[in-house]
Amino acid sequence: MENKIEDILDKEIDKLRRFSNKINPQKIYELPIEQSRKIAKESILPFTLKNEKSTSYVEHELFFGNEEAIKIRVYSADRKDYQTGIVFFHGGGYVLYDVDVYHSLCEFISEACNSKVIFVEYRKPPYYEIVNTYQDCKNTLDWVVLNKLFLGIDNIVLMGDSVGGNLVLKTFQESEKNIDLIVLCYPVLSWNFTNLSYQKYGEGYFLDQKLMEWFKRISFGHLNDDELKKYNFTFFNEEIPNLILISSEFDVLRDESFIFQMQLQSQNSKSVHLHFENMGHNFLLMAGRFNSAKDALIKICNQLNIHINQLNHERKIKNQN
Repeated sequence: MENKIEDILDKEIDKLRRFSNKINPQKIYELPIEQSRKIAKESILPFTLKNEKSTSYVEHELFFGNEEAIKIRVYSADRKDYQTGIVFFHGGGYVLYDVDVYHSLCEFISEACNSKVIFVEYRKPPYYEIVNTYQDCKNTLDWVVLNKLFLGIDNIVLMGDSVGGNLVLKTFQESEKNIDLIVLCYPVLSWNFTNLSYQKYGEGYFLDQKLMEWFKRISFGHLNDDELKKYNFTFFNEEIPNLILISSEFDVLRDESFIFQMQLQSQNSKSVHLHFENMGHNFLLMAGRFNSAKDALIKICNQLNIHINQLNHERKIKNQN
């Protein structure tokens, strides 16, 4: 017998899902952009982590040519030795969220993984074209690579959640391939909404199909289908280094991750797939309210540490030779 959804989805998160659907009759994709951003931010902040210990950080503004400054925030764990640098591209459909929403998550990852987390406040549509968004991510990675000594890092990890995962793959594709590890958290890998997971979870599960269509319209509405293909990564032909793929069951994006993972396996790529059967989209931003979401975050950080320790070991052997 097939299990009922409410028997599988974490019960507290399911309560939130039902409550949100009941009290929020007006969807953010029906509102002006600034109002949408305000509501999205105010809605998610109460569920983010509340860390007992604050992590130190430094903010920088990076200038490239005549472009506007890219604002980044560098979180540093309380260690003096060289650390791994995790360049983090955030989710929100390219349109929503900012460093305030991800502050405590970046703190947690920095401390849990003894790493420096470089959060990128990229330019967002509709006030900027989507090419600016991707260029900000590419420019930031280039800056990190050139300033490893200044930052005090050895290894470089590219990490992103939701559309941040799309930004990660596009940035990697256009980079010099000097990335040691890629981490994709429930990534947007396609702008095709025909998968079964869209049919099952396309309404009422935190990330609606209509919201995805709104994101697509704002960011890519000016592109034709052929031009949009370069932002689709379900089938990715680049040789990928170590990779951690995270997916959640109750998510319209679920099937994209499984297709992507099957492709990686066929290429004999070094990848680990963590699938959370009881989670929905955006669960990393709910780790402050739900124990199950925090447990999932801890598992992700533990897997990150396994990879980081292996990278450190390989680098140590290389330096000895």
